[in-house]
Amino acid sequence: MTLLWARDDWGLTYAYDKTRWRDRIPAPYLEAVGDFEVDGTPKSDSLVVLMPGLVENTLAVLGRSESSLDDFIQMDRASVVATEFIGDHNLDVFGHALTLQMDFSDLPVLGDVTFKSITAYRDLASTSRAELDGSPVPVTDFGTLDKELDQITQEFQLVGTSWNDRLDYVMGFYYFKEGGGNESKNVALDFTAAGFPDPFSEIFTEIEIDNEAWAIYGQATLADVLMPGLSLTLGARYTRETRGFSVDRDEYRAVLGHQTGNCNPAEPDYDPNLCYSFEIQEEESYSNVSPMANISYQWNNDVMSYFRVATGYQSGGFNGRAVSLGAANTPYDEQISIQYELGAKTAWFDHRLVINASVFYTDNEDLQVAQFPFGSDSPNVGTVVQNAGESHVQGAEIELVGMPTANLEMYLNYAYLKGEFDSYIIGYDDINGDGVRDTPVDISDDTVFIQSPENSIGMGARYTFGNFGFGTLWARVDASWQDDIVFTGQGEITTVNAPELESGSKNARAVNQQEAYTLIDASVTLEHIPLTNTGTFKVRLWGRNLTDEQYRYASVDLLDQMGIAVAHYGDPRTYGVTLSYDFE
Repeated sequence: MTLLWARDDWGLTYAYDKTRWRDRIPAPYLEAVGDFEVDGTPKSDSLVVLMPGLVENTLAVLGRSESSLDDFIQMDRASVVATEFIGDHNLDVFGHALTLQMDFSDLPVLGDVTFKSITAYRDLASTSRAELDGSPVPVTDFGTLDKELDQITQEFQLVGTSWNDRLDYVMGFYYFKEGGGNESKNVALDFTAAGFPDPFSEIFTEIEIDNEAWAIYGQATLADVLMPGLSLTLGARYTRETRGFSVDRDEYRAVLGHQTGNCNPAEPDYDPNLCYSFEIQEEESYSNVSPMANISYQWNNDVMSYFRVATGYQSGGFNGRAVSLGAANTPYDEQISIQYELGAKTAWFDHRLVINASVFYTDNEDLQVAQFPFGSDSPNVGTVVQNAGESHVQGAEIELVGMPTANLEMYLNYAYLKGEFDSYIIGYDDINGDGVRDTPVDISDDTVFIQSPENSIGMGARYTFGNFGFGTLWARVDASWQDDIVFTGQGEITTVNAPELESGSKNARAVNQQEAYTLIDASVTLEHIPLTNTGTFKVRLWGRNLTDEQYRYASVDLLDQMGIAVAHYGDPRTYGVTLSYDFE
């Protein structure tokens, strides 16, 4: 809902939105089960591989004919997955936004100015429950019992033109405040149906966050610098953020009970990395100045080229879902990026053909990556954000948009992307065997960027048949292709006397890869159907993945941590009809 009050030189807009979402979480596919034994010795620290007998007994109690998790492995998309339960996700969001705009003309120095005040509030509440193993065995049951989040933002802007329309500028102030909490319960290996006294692992976590940030920014573009057509843009943003959080975590292990060992600093066995039940409160502040510069030249009305240098910043923070005290109270650092981009925007044949192209190079310092901790081989499963040292990304993009006829529009996009890690230190090793770990373990050569296809192509066309009195009819077809990707970037790690850093090779695992694939979508739309005096109807017949391509969009490799690996597949061929009404 939007309400607007307007006068000649000012306007006030109020907007309200509300979303209520009730959905099922797609069942995962079990794609791999870890080895029960290593060199004839049962693995002692993984979950599922510890208890093949309990798995077999549980399946018998459930009346299943299968005897092990291996029987549920599926390497292809299927219409039915033998899962324990279908997950669900409930989401409720509402928001208010108030925008005040005031126009001023011919102010001294500032010229023609528009002042904007943008105030917004958003509230979110959600719950969810999902299983992670893709089998009827109660291996995992992860639930968000209650998640609440509220945000308030305030922004003041001045947007203006001065110096005989040669100078365009924007400056402003931004404020952000966020607070909320998350209560979760994660259960692993609940073999009570097979006579086991308690679930092997139960984890209860309460997380509270309190974040605050403010920024001042400005950017100005001066046209005809030194010569006609040459423009220079300079800008900068100063950001100050404070991130606070608290975690109350309790873990229980079957007959072993509450896991409070290694958590008392006064005891000789204190080890924060082995403390799994804890309560902490932490706060960190971050600040950054992000400048940018752009120089462009308008060769004529149809051709423009530019060179841009810009810095990016993402603040640090804490891992509220960390599985140990040591990981939870260790913040990750802010990420700093600097990008260089050279490009051109062109139009041809009376703007019936547009060709845009660019190449870029980005340097990243302390790249933030979410992953399962290195060396994890325990019942604790949780992603953490870690800094990946230094890396760089280079790429190129080209975009073509054409109108061969008045009724036909076509487009073609191509992107090339190549990222590499230059330095990725995950810990230190004792190479000399003298008890001193002073040699860095650098995995940069064997770690890759995840879900980053090196090549990708998109193309499509839209044809408008015309207005037939009862509505306008048009059809559209789109196709996309992307290169091979991997889902987990961790590579081969070789250490001498630091086995806790060992994780082995994951990039070579089939469950961590997705080969190149193509998707084709199409639709036919009849719009502007005049059935009422207050608006028009629109009917859209659509189909997605028309060739029924089989592909995975996510894969979770937990072979080291839990002895399983699962994947999620994209939807099969899907078609439907959408009816909508536009108020006038």
